[in-house]
Amino acid sequence: MNRIEYLIDKGWDNVSKDELAEIRRLALMAQHYLAGEYAIKVPSILFGMIVMRLYEMKLKKKDIANKLKVSDAKTSLITKCKQKLYVYF
Repeated sequence: MNRIEYLIDKGWDNVSKDELAEIRRLALMAQHYLAGEYAIKVPSILFGMIVMRLYEMKLKKKDIANKLKVSDAKTSLITKCKQKLYVYF
């Protein structure tokens, strides 16, 4: 990161093509490292998947309660693992 900062501080007009390539290579390495270091693991249980999907869709628990036609309280209990979720097909 120090090397990236040093090269960027030189200014875009003052870096060579090789230095630009080095910035890109180092930035990709940093991105790869951070993606592995801070990756959110996919939950293996259903309520965890639901909570993660709510977050991804920027929905609140009451939004999903409305879609499922259940009470906010029931949705809250399910996402906190205090009540089982039953799925019928």
